[in-house]
Amino acid sequence: MNLSRSHDRAGFNNLSNFEDDVLKESAEALAREIFAPSHEIYRMLFDLRAIDVVRIIEGEQ
Repeated sequence: MNLSRSHDRAGFNNLSNFEDDVLKESAEALAREIFAPSHEIYRMLFDLRAIDVVRIIEGEQ
C-alpha cells in the first residue's frame, strides 16, 4: 500500500477545482468515504498507530 497513490485515487486533487459550498460538500463526501473502516486510507492511518513514535506524538504512551 502506498499512501500517495491512495491519495491520488481518492481524488484529493479534485478538491482544488471547487470553491465555497461545493468545496465544503465535496470535502465532506471525501471524508465520509476515506474514514470508512474498509477504505485503504483509513486502514493506513490506523496502522500508523502501531509505530512507537506516532503513539508518543499522539500522547498515547
